[in-house]
Amino acid sequence: MLAVPLAASACPAIIFDTDYRSDCDDVGALAMVHALQDTGKVTLLGAIATTTGPHVVGAIDAVNTHYGRPDLPIGVVAPEEGLNTTLNSDDFASTLANPQNFVSHQTNATAPASTALYRRLLHAAPDRSITIVVVGGQTAIHRLLISGADHDGDAIPRTGQQLVAAKVRELVIMGGHFTDPGFAEFNICLDLKAAQHIAREWPGRVIYTGFEIGEEIRTGAALTHPETNPVARAYERYCGTTGGAGVIGDRQSWDQTAVLIAAVGDKWNGRTLWKISPPQAIEFDEIGRALITPSTTGNRHFIIQSDPLMKHTEIAAIISELMTAAPKTPGPRPLQQSR
Repeated sequence: MLAVPLAASACPAIIFDTDYRSDCDDVGALAMVHALQDTGKVTLLGAIATTTGPHVVGAIDAVNTHYGRPDLPIGVVAPEEGLNTTLNSDDFASTLANPQNFVSHQTNATAPASTALYRRLLHAAPDRSITIVVVGGQTAIHRLLISGADHDGDAIPRTGQQLVAAKVRELVIMGGHFTDPGFAEFNICLDLKAAQHIAREWPGRVIYTGFEIGEEIRTGAALTHPETNPVARAYERYCGTTGGAGVIGDRQSWDQTAVLIAAVGDKWNGRTLWKISPPQAIEFDEIGRALITPSTTGNRHFIIQSDPLMKHTEIAAIISELMTAAPKTPGPRPLQQSR
């Protein structure tokens, strides 16, 4: 199978779309984006929460503030009948959003709707400049795509489809399974109708990093100082790490692989991380399994892990270094932490 090079721009402008309350790898992935911005590899424009637990926006804001970027906008999906956006427990979100633990000012109540924020960020961006990274369900990008011109009176004359076609360079999705045809992956199933529609109708290039890519890449145990670092606290609080709740441990790095691909493509310091599949037509069946058909005219791709590329442990070391990097310009800490 031939590989298709995935060229990364000098500094991708990223919108980070996350189901932040369901797993600590979302927190690790956001930490990576900030570390990559600190080294000039990306620019983070904003975040979108596709989960609506009561603390999700504050928890995202706590990490943004920790890295010295408290003014980054955060949008949140509005509840919708028949769609559960509060899956799983708040293992860490309530702790991160607690102002006694970490500084944050944005909340679910003050956050704009996801579609409004997406449209505003895309409208203001140069053409073909945006990379969207989705590491949860696809509810928010689906609502963006089907939004009409002048959505809710926003005075933006383009439809969501037109905005995406004009402004988005690439969509990177952590979702699907591309080595096991019988596997219905979690993120795809969070909003299966949205994932099916995006696979069919998204007007630009889509890169899927499947469950199998991040499954063997374990990171998190190197994080320290959970009393002052919200990323470390999330890994400490999450019950699914190798340490269990109360102990910082490693976790699979599914979401971090999407960030790495969005930021640097298929290479790190001249070495190949993964291969990128040739063009495909990718769909998802009625239970969320990936259906892959080679297509010379398609613009859907998935990540392939194969020798003699980097070993899982080598990629884990890259991700861990980014996750544990100290903020270039640290944000404020609560008064009781500052004493």
